[in-house]
Amino acid sequence: MLSDFLLGLATDEQRLAQWKENPGDFPVDLSEEERDAVRQGDTAKLRKLLYQELTRRHMDKRPHFASEYTVSISGDTPHCPVNQSGVFHPSFWSVMQPDPLWEFRGLTIVGTGIRAGLQTTPESVLCIRRATKVLFLVADPLSATLIEQLNPTAESMQGVYAKGKYRLEIYNEIIEKILSKLRDCTDVCVVFYGHPGMFVYPAHEAVRLARRGGFLARMFPGVSAEANLCADLGVDPGVAGLQSFEATNFVLNQYRFDTSAGIVLWQVGLFGFAYWDPDYKPNPAHLQVLVDYLSKHYGAEHEVVIYEAAELPLGNPRVQRCPLSALSAAKLLAISTLYVPPKGLPSANLDLAKELGIPLDR
Repeated sequence: MLSDFLLGLATDEQRLAQWKENPGDFPVDLSEEERDAVRQGDTAKLRKLLYQELTRRHMDKRPHFASEYTVSISGDTPHCPVNQSGVFHPSFWSVMQPDPLWEFRGLTIVGTGIRAGLQTTPESVLCIRRATKVLFLVADPLSATLIEQLNPTAESMQGVYAKGKYRLEIYNEIIEKILSKLRDCTDVCVVFYGHPGMFVYPAHEAVRLARRGGFLARMFPGVSAEANLCADLGVDPGVAGLQSFEATNFVLNQYRFDTSAGIVLWQVGLFGFAYWDPDYKPNPAHLQVLVDYLSKHYGAEHEVVIYEAAELPLGNPRVQRCPLSALSAAKLLAISTLYVPPKGLPSANLDLAKELGIPLDR
């Protein structure tokens, strides 16, 4: 089976090393179509074939696999809702104190990393494997299969998604489902795609409300899309800094930003979307609003990078470079991230450098 083959590569370092040395060594049960997709590293094709296989094998457990979409490619990863009031009350932080390391009590939030298996940390694997109950919301069928293999109690939360539903309403239902399971089981592990603390509003809110309700709760980091982006694009925040915003909120909130530092805009393909739709397609008119806003600061010909991390153990990330003026017509998915390189680096304060004893002439 294709899923077993890919999971083997993702979770068995010896098998992956053998494949790297002899990439033509296929299992006998892979079809020629599957072998071609593997040889080409065609992520889109592999994803489609995985859905077809897992639909056949698990329709009784996963009715949401009847279509070829997931949370991420169909229009959503749970992010922060729009703040209409501009008020952020300091009492929010009063319940955001870290709890001890993982134990058999309370709520544990973990992430799969972007490439499940390869980027799923040993800490996260431990939490998933040992939990009394596991809930998950991930972006691809291989991640779901890995979680279900680690813990047979695993249950997808994708059933709360419905076409035309307001996204914040979906997130609040996810939070309530988590808290309801926690009240029943008192030991729940919730697994999200990537890093569970980056643009995953339900994860943070569930931890906050669980602690407010008297439960222990903790979150462990995962390998994020930003971590993959820095590695794949050669972006070092230590050189020019790095600013990070959800794309729609970036324009709606009119954040102050520095064109001499890089900017990461998340969910750029979802710009302007408030309701969930499995038939989602980027809206060029919406994207033009973002283009116009950025062009005022960078110019229409400033080169930007559309980035999608590689999600499977085989295949490469998608990197598309284009001028800002071409962004609204570019091929985008809901998982697409936009990197805006610096317009130019600032000049150092030479007098201050001299005062601090920092040599700038070497």
